[in-house]
Amino acid sequence: MKGYHGRFLEVDLTNRTTRDLPLSEDFCKKYIGGATMAAALIYERLAPGTDPLAPENPMVMATGPFTGSPLPMVSRYAVAGISPLTGFWGEATSGGTFPFRLKGSGWDGIIITGKADTPVYLYLAGGKAEIRDAAALWGQNTYATQKQIKNENKDDKLSVWFRWPFGNTEP
Repeated sequence: MKGYHGRFLEVDLTNRTTRDLPLSEDFCKKYIGGATMAAALIYERLAPGTDPLAPENPMVMATGPFTGSPLPMVSRYAVAGISPLTGFWGEATSGGTFPFRLKGSGWDGIIITGKADTPVYLYLAGGKAEIRDAAALWGQNTYATQKQIKNENKDDKLSVWFRWPFGNTEP
């Protein structure tokens, strides 16, 4: 499948598990791009009327087929879910290094469900995913958190992405 790895990472925070979700070539052709893939994956998993803040309401981060390619201005991804404000579809798109690094880690996107009972973070490297304890990071600002995660993993080039709420965001 040109432009896709053909897999998403499914993360269940309640059970602290991860698993690969294979994507068929037909699915990738039918739902081209991050936002359309996210919509398809959310609506096939979610029962109508589900509380937007319920743990089973997925948050999906999805890249498109050009993310990670040498084409300029295509390092983009969509973050999507059911909006707590409206109860309907909500999405945002963004760029930067995160979509490039996500695609480079071997997945086309991530589906997150559940609710962790203590602070955790998701570590992706070499095509593997780990849900790690983040209790020591809780309450720190984002700069201190990034520095500590990079130090723990001995990797200054590590990309760190946050899902709100996560500590204090003041420098």
